Amino acid sequence: MPAAFGRDVKAFGDEIWIGSALHPGKRLSQSGLFDRFLCDAHEHQLHAADDYAIDFIRGFSLTPEEIAAGRFRREGMDNETLLRFACSVLWRFHHSSLREAEHVDVGDWEPILQRVSLGGSVAEAPDVLVFAAHQTIMPNSALMLTPARGTRMGEPTLQFIVNGLVFTAKLGHGRWPMEHFHGVLNQTPDWIDSIVHSWGEQEVRDLKIAAERLRQPWR
Repeated sequence: MPAAFGRDVKAFGDEIWIGSALHPGKRLSQSGLFDRFLCDAHEHQLHAADDYAIDFIRGFSLTPEEIAAGRFRREGMDNETLLRFACSVLWRFHHSSLREAEHVDVGDWEPILQRVSLGGSVAEAPDVLVFAAHQTIMPNSALMLTPARGTRMGEPTLQFIVNGLVFTAKLGHGRWPMEHFHGVLNQTPDWIDSIVHSWGEQEVRDLKIAAERLRQPWR
């Protein structure tokens, strides 16, 4: 994840608490979860997508009307660049040596994610759905969830959350339901119209459980 998001999280305390779904306890960091393994030339190729995504994500917020309606729309976007950003996050996390990334494996998508990240055709990229997550437990910029495996509509996915925006890459080949179709970056060039998902009781419980795990001894 770009270091800028780590600085956003750190604005809420002296240190960043980093936890893992597979291990109790936490690590303390001044900068966040970042593992540089690319050469300077390849890092430079990722900067344009990173910079655009940082500006867009930092500037994102929901209005009360959008929260109530359960839907938001944004226009004047560069969806191709956001798609490259999402692919690069997944590709970099796949190769990371960090303990927190040990459960992330993009499988046969690895060469495709690499090509898209480094400027190749986005036509071969996996579908990436973007939607908003609304919760009132903490400021959105204080919570960052790094890529994790999951399923959505019966399809395998990898998902990460930054500043209340959820990026979900579908690794299967099924179709999205119509309610999600216009939130998929691959489907529209310069706008999205997507859902606002308000956290329910289960998600609040899960976050509280995760917080308790952070207080356990690091193992």
